[in-house]
This record gives sequence, C-alpha cells and structure tokens, in this order.
Amino acid sequence: MTTSPEDIEQAAERAVRATLLTIGIDVSNPLEAQRDFAIMREIGRIAMDAEFRKDLEHARRWRLAMEAAQSRGFLTVVGMVVAGTATALVVGLQAIFGRH
Repeated sequence: MTTSPEDIEQAAERAVRATLLTIGIDVSNPLEAQRDFAIMREIGRIAMDAEFRKDLEHARRWRLAMEAAQSRGFLTVVGMVVAGTATALVVGLQAIFGRH
C-alpha cells in the first residue's frame, strides 16, 4: 500500500490542527486566532515596559500596605474593646466595694 502526497498532506494538516487545538489555538477561525496573537504580542510588549513594571510594583506595595493597615486597624479595635471592658470591670468592682 502506498501513500499519496495528498494523504501525507491531509495527515500533516490533521496533526497540526490537533496540536494547535491542544495548546488552545482554534484553527477553525483563523482571523480570531490572528487577533489573539496580536493581543498577546501587545500584552508582551506592555509587560516588558520598565515603567509599566514599576507601576505594577507600586500597586503591589500599595496593596500590601493597605492590607497591613487593615490588619493593624483590626488589632487596634480589638485592643480598645479589651481595654474598655477591663476599665468597665475595674470601675464596676470599685463601685461595688465602695472605693472611688
């Protein structure tokens, strides 16, 4: 049994389509695939821009600072509640035992 050049070409085309589909490229709509690649190129260009990377790093530092402030704020509120409760307890005990 011999294989014709057309059979080889069809097999190669099926293999390429299957490979591209496996990595997430839909070859049934080539214009959309080209648009996706153009977007990926633009994102890659932006990601390599030093100023954009500095902006991302600044945003990350800001987020971490806000998370830390939120955590410290919560601890402050808990501390105030505990201190207030302790103060109320001491004042209450002083009132009960007649000390002023």
